[in-house]
Amino acid sequence: YEVLPAGATSSATPIVASLAALVFSLKPGLEAKSVIELIKKGCDDIGDKGFDIFTGYGRVNFLKTLQLAKEFSR
Repeated sequence: YEVLPAGATSSATPIVASLAALVFSLKPGLEAKSVIELIKKGCDDIGDKGFDIFTGYGRVNFLKTLQLAKEFSR
């Protein structure tokens, strides 16, 4: 039995899920794929520029993502 360090995907999942719920509460008619794109675009890039295998799209930024969602129209 191996114990993974805190901060891995197990820690990230509830954070991203709560952000997705906030986006849906702001724009309930959005499709899931649009919410995913908003979250990706709202991330603060850390590590290598763009997507990378260590930091993904970066650190989620709740304010930036919600501002993008508020402006989003489709």
